[in-house]
Amino acid sequence: MKNINSLILILGLFLVTGCELDNFDEPKSEFKGRFVYEGEALQLRGTAYDNDCMMYAYQEGPEYEDRGAINLFVNSDGEFNSLMYDGFYKIVLRQDRGPWIPRKDTIEVNIKGNQILDVEVTPYFLIKDTEIDFQNKVVKVKCKINQMVETASIDRAVIYISKTKLVDNVAKIAEKSFTNLTPGEHEFTFDLNDNGVTDAAKFLYARIGVKAREGNDYIFSEVTQLR
Repeated sequence: MKNINSLILILGLFLVTGCELDNFDEPKSEFKGRFVYEGEALQLRGTAYDNDCMMYAYQEGPEYEDRGAINLFVNSDGEFNSLMYDGFYKIVLRQDRGPWIPRKDTIEVNIKGNQILDVEVTPYFLIKDTEIDFQNKVVKVKCKINQMVETASIDRAVIYISKTKLVDNVAKIAEKSFTNLTPGEHEFTFDLNDNGVTDAAKFLYARIGVKAREGNDYIFSEVTQLR
């Protein structure tokens, strides 16, 4: 009988706990925005799929001190999106991430219902006027690399190939690097004729990225479907 009573008590506790969890309100306010330069969204590496965030959100107030940071991720188009509770938040960018001059200031935002925030940054370089052509298994890229920070220098430019629309220095099946570059107009060629991996892919997508010596991340062009 004791065992039966104990079992009933345990089941009762589970039911009460379950009801409490069911009654717990989930965050409903959509907090979204973009990383921009002079109002233009930047092409970046999407970080959500490998759980590598670009910035943190901290909810203000003594009751939230033990909750820690909320990770905010970015997609390839420089956009972030997260469901949040209403309240005051401090947004902090990671200092070791981003193809831009690190922002060391804290962004304060009051989320009350859906909220949009554009995060203004200064990239070391921008890729403009990109044309990507694919014929006879040869990728040809024309682009202009614009220097946005006077003291910055180009570490490398890289053509990345992927079998999905996720194309960057992590999501790739082939790549070719180019070094000893200066800002200005460039033409790059990547011959895939002897590449069995790209031959086997049903779809192919390409993107060019530029990394500054001063930063840890690439700035990218838009994704182009090759086939």
